[in-house]
Amino acid sequence: MEKGFPFDKMMTALTGFFPEEAAPIITRISRGEKSDPFIVLVGTLLSLRTKDETTEKVMEGLMPHLRTPQDLMRIPAGELEKMIYPVGFYRIKAMILKDGAATLI
Repeated sequence: MEKGFPFDKMMTALTGFFPEEAAPIITRISRGEKSDPFIVLVGTLLSLRTKDETTEKVMEGLMPHLRTPQDLMRIPAGELEKMIYPVGFYRIKAMILKDGAATLI
């Protein structure tokens, strides 16, 4: 007889109910082939108080322009605000992204 709770069986059962495509966008980005901690950080900051669908749309538009903190620093603040406009608090988030990139550099 097994002792304790069968967490392995529970996780196997739950995996069937929650397919990968239903995972939050940040989780999918972090598990992707080209997972990059900087991109995960940017996406996480953008996702705060923002619907997942909106974060996904903004990240799709932002990722081709943004691979490193240096790339982010080269984007003028006003242009970055326009790029992330659909997310809530976009002006504050643009400032936080810039400050974070400067700190990382």
